[in-house]
Amino acid sequence: MPVVSSSAVVPVLETAVDRVLDGFTRSHGHARGEQRVLRCAAPCLLASVGMRGGVAGVMCVAAPRDLCAELVAERFGEAEAATHGEALAESLLGEIASIAAGSVATSLEPVEGTWLTPPAVIESTSHEWDVMSEARTATVFNVYGRQMLVALAVQRR
Repeated sequence: MPVVSSSAVVPVLETAVDRVLDGFTRSHGHARGEQRVLRCAAPCLLASVGMRGGVAGVMCVAAPRDLCAELVAERFGEAEAATHGEALAESLLGEIASIAAGSVATSLEPVEGTWLTPPAVIESTSHEWDVMSEARTATVFNVYGRQMLVALAVQRR
């Protein structure tokens, strides 16, 4: 399987994630691209989704926990966030990663199907954030004044 160049992946990744974020937030047109990645000192979550088939690889999305908590409160309400906030934050970040991975896979290979793994969400360290930010396809999104970091490593059949 040939590796897909970062110059081909990044525009597709940016468009897909921006559209997903539009659906999960009240704001639109999230700043992205040439931003400088800041070190994530706050506790973060890291969601990853594997892909196989027409496109093979991994999509990763990292975000500070407080941003995930804000997205949960916005989407499900304060009462639900107070009761089930941790689980919903992990679920919501995993869903963002999964929807974006499916969109990217379909854009890169519209004919042959790609299967996605269920999203895995873990607590992320600042070291993992730093490593991910150095990926050639790493893209930063500004969501409510905080950074969400997205990276993708793919090959096409």
